[in-house]
Amino acid sequence: MKTKAIVIAILSLIVAVVSIQNAALVELKFFVWTITVSRILLILISFTIGMVVGFLLSIQKKTKSADEKKIADEKKIKDKTSWE
Repeated sequence: MKTKAIVIAILSLIVAVVSIQNAALVELKFFVWTITVSRILLILISFTIGMVVGFLLSIQKKTKSADEKKIADEKKIKDKTSWE
């Protein structure tokens, strides 16, 4: 429990330092739109989008793998019953 608290404290400190150092405003241009946001907000949004995409891709891979395993199992069962 103590280790978990230390890790959380260190990560919180790192997030605070990064936030303070990247508080400047930046212009984000996307096609015809221009938005002014803080740099840390842009970093966090990009990170969040990356995490969501990675999560969705991992779900897709796990689902595909599970489907392939199910098909292989069904084929084994079918092969066993055809020999009898």
